[in-house]
Amino acid sequence: MTEEPRALVFLCECGPIIRDLVDLDALAAAAADMPGVAAVERYGTLCSPEGRVWLAERLAKDPDLRPVFAACTPREHAETLAKACEDAGVNPYLAARANIREQCAWVTPDREQATTKAKHLVAAAVARALENEGLTAPEVECLGSAVVIGAGVAGMTAARLLADAGRQVTLVERDHAVGGTTVLIGELFPDMDCAPCLLEPLVDEVLHHENVEVLTGAEVVELVGYLGNFTARIRVRPRHVDPEACYACHTCTEACPASAPDAREGGMVERKAIGVPYPGALPNASALDESACIRFNGGDCELCQGACPFGAIDLAQEASEVERAAGAVIIATGAELTVAAGGAFDAPAVLTTYEFERLLNPDGPTGGEAHLPGAAVPQTIAFVRCCASDGTAPAVACSRTCCQTLAKQAHEFGSKHPDARMVEFTFDEVLGGDSVRSLTLDAKRPANLETIALGPGDALRIEPGASGADVVWTAGGAEQRLHADLVVGAPPQAGTAGAETLAAILGVPVDGAGFVLPENRRLDAFRTRVGGILVAGSAAAPSDVTSATTHGAAAAGAVLSTLVEGRMLVREATVAVVDEDLCGGCALCVLSCPYKAVSFDAEKRRAVVNELLCHGCGTCVAMCPSAAITAKGFTDEQLTAEVRGLHDAG
Repeated sequence: MTEEPRALVFLCECGPIIRDLVDLDALAAAAADMPGVAAVERYGTLCSPEGRVWLAERLAKDPDLRPVFAACTPREHAETLAKACEDAGVNPYLAARANIREQCAWVTPDREQATTKAKHLVAAAVARALENEGLTAPEVECLGSAVVIGAGVAGMTAARLLADAGRQVTLVERDHAVGGTTVLIGELFPDMDCAPCLLEPLVDEVLHHENVEVLTGAEVVELVGYLGNFTARIRVRPRHVDPEACYACHTCTEACPASAPDAREGGMVERKAIGVPYPGALPNASALDESACIRFNGGDCELCQGACPFGAIDLAQEASEVERAAGAVIIATGAELTVAAGGAFDAPAVLTTYEFERLLNPDGPTGGEAHLPGAAVPQTIAFVRCCASDGTAPAVACSRTCCQTLAKQAHEFGSKHPDARMVEFTFDEVLGGDSVRSLTLDAKRPANLETIALGPGDALRIEPGASGADVVWTAGGAEQRLHADLVVGAPPQAGTAGAETLAAILGVPVDGAGFVLPENRRLDAFRTRVGGILVAGSAAAPSDVTSATTHGAAAAGAVLSTLVEGRMLVREATVAVVDEDLCGGCALCVLSCPYKAVSFDAEKRRAVVNELLCHGCGTCVAMCPSAAITAKGFTDEQLTAEVRGLHDAG
């Protein structure tokens, strides 16, 4: 016959903190008379080094008794008391807690009332302890490798740090060149550093690191598994050029008869269907754009293949798929500017900050001359901060980095064209960090830059015209207008094209702008809500280069600290369990799980919980309409007993 479980109650005095505000003598006497209590012990400070030793020794004397700790909040010393249980050979999940400090001593001035409340809480904890079951946290072997999606600053930083630590990294880049948007920028705010020069050592190290596999023209199309054991299926688009055989001689580009608007240059100029993606692109090899190629659009053309002196072109190359096993995945897909179709930014004389950046860049469509292709240098140029995607202002969202970009661009343009008139329209200014003041307010501020500061209740719109565009603003109820040869606006940033599709594949949530939602924006900004999947740089929120590198390093550090080869991963013990006899197969739990831990077995038509992914949050338990899901450690029996104990304590 199985013996009924009994409890061992520990009262912690917490020095004078609990002892002076709760009558522990009366509480000890009441606890001793509670059903199922075998003994009551009292100690000055259970969390002290001496207290922990004493506690482990006392637990070891009666290992069959269920510990009940009447002390402080579990948030403070839950792990301390659990460790004492483990040292004594007692399963810590058999224990229960009564918070008599924060919930009694600290909030109830009357000592008698505080003592009465403490009796109820201890009775509830005792009743729960008698219903508790010993649990074992599952352990799983882990891989130390990682898949990094996105080869911009954040992704390359994470890949390099992981590789330097001896981890194998697969770096997946959608483009046919690495470096992201930063390599297409001429100079960086606020010190006007050369962006490609700054990134060159990082790019070179990543491309030639023995522990980094770089897959360009590639995308993750499927991810299965869990923290420590993922398998990513990666689709690689045909480049049609062997990077190892190509010498970037541009012979294929010269032979190619097809061209299309160059998206990297904002469509301001055209580029051939085959060629090096942009000046200075790495890998320094040509790539063929099938969407612009005659051969892949119903025509018959092999001129590039015939012209290549190195036999590097293969027009018959097809897409391929590879699989890579990894312990973690880092999302570093960046962000992009959003413009509304049919809005002001469709006009030739209204440019986004990125498009104007390309005009300022020596490798841009006009060789660094800040004017539209085929046009003269603007004599009046307007810079509009806080634009919405349609060219109105102010926008609801702030993208953080726009003020930096426009301040830098005004400095660059003013330095090149000191006789031009520059007018900036501001609603707000988000700037900070070293060297900022000298660029924006003092010595480096262009003398020919005027500022029109708008405030709450003011509004602005950009009206394109046959020549140039007008900036129309309302301040203090009066409408004013400025005609400019060129208007540069800073529209909001959002997740890159395909960000929501990728998020669905990975099972991570995104916000309305397509940015990956982190576990906690302040304390865990580099972790997603799915274990083992991290986020870095502008994939989570608009970031400058400094922030992106910091986020990349944080994500790499999280991988290195969590996934140690040879060390078992300890997962959550209080996981959800499905009763197949009660499950109706509605799959509401699958849709509600924020951690992608619940799947649907189509053959059995039953929900299945992956215990290695489950965080024990209880969302699926609350969602289930047929009460088929139970959370270990929070069963109906345990919770009911706790409530009854609280109610029946007298």
